[in-house]
Amino acid sequence: MKAKKLINQLMKQYYDDANMAKARGEKIGWISGNFPQEIVATMDLCVIYPENHSAMLAMQGKDVCCCEVAEAAGFSSDICSFAKVNIGYCLNESIVDDKIPMPDYLLCCSNVCNQTLKWYQFLERKYQIPFVLIDIPYNVEYDVEDDKLQYIKGQFREAIDRLQEITGHSFDEKKFEKVLRISNENGHLWRSISKLLSESHTMLRGMELFNYMGLIVTQRGRVTTTEALQALYNELVEKDNGNKDAGIQKWERRIFYDGMCCWPELMKLTISFERYGMNVTGAINVDMWGLEYSSFDEMICAYCNLPNAVNLERAKDMRLEKISEKKCDGMIVHMSRSCKMWSGIMYEMLRQIEQEKEIPVLTFDGEQADQRGFSESQFDTRLQGFHELLLENKKE
Repeated sequence: MKAKKLINQLMKQYYDDANMAKARGEKIGWISGNFPQEIVATMDLCVIYPENHSAMLAMQGKDVCCCEVAEAAGFSSDICSFAKVNIGYCLNESIVDDKIPMPDYLLCCSNVCNQTLKWYQFLERKYQIPFVLIDIPYNVEYDVEDDKLQYIKGQFREAIDRLQEITGHSFDEKKFEKVLRISNENGHLWRSISKLLSESHTMLRGMELFNYMGLIVTQRGRVTTTEALQALYNELVEKDNGNKDAGIQKWERRIFYDGMCCWPELMKLTISFERYGMNVTGAINVDMWGLEYSSFDEMICAYCNLPNAVNLERAKDMRLEKISEKKCDGMIVHMSRSCKMWSGIMYEMLRQIEQEKEIPVLTFDGEQADQRGFSESQFDTRLQGFHELLLENKKE
């Protein structure tokens, strides 16, 4: 697909630009995925997402060597594998070819997990650099209370002031509004692409959206992202219409995927699902990036309601809504051993979802960026049993 090639080019250019900026003496930031990209886009800051880099190394099979470097240095095998891969890379850059520039400052929100905070604290100590942290409290209530929003808003304003001091770049409200409009359009396009997956005629395999996710995470506020996502959407609609006219039914069963992406085994999972006529039509970790907000306050509210920041009831309702919207016949959940914040809540949530939706649920063990945590034989056995349950449900 032309759109796929364009997206790959934009991601390659993204890393090339960062390395060239570092060579010119510009300050480079490392940023967590749950920090609003619109702020750094407004200030024209050059930032790198180490989680994305860890995922890329995992897909290349470089995850184990990086993890072993971190473990040899005393880091536990149980910590987040994204962190382990990145720490291993920081301790020995020579073990990988696809390099990223080292950071001059750090940006992070606490709406991810505590392990991310500890990871960034390690980077802060190692490189002796400024660390800008936004504390976004876990929501024990269903909706975010106004006093929490005001607390967080004050932190964001303070963070912008600190960034202006650290980088010398200014924050312009008019430019922020323009970036928001671009970002909203890209969020809308991303959700429109995801929505196409529920059509049985589409040729796109749902797990492939994980490959494109880096673009919407790292470059959501750019016009070039709009062009690439629009091209992808147009290609999918054209192929879907062609299959519909020809009477081709591509997928028999629609699946909801939950948990972190198992990056080292992404292709294995994709092919296995296709072999059984399954397509992933919904995934929280994909759909969450279809963000839309038209003001600073709405942006803050959106980041308070990302998956790891909400309570059990709201997290469950988010999934129930997507399962219905994407017409899912079953649910497959990756229980990542090192992603405790995401996986720990899943057991009780799945029990409730299974009762309310009466759909089969499959869980499998793995890691987001460490292939040693995945058992292919376990996965294959469970997937076969899951497929039999889907067939039984269809008969009933």
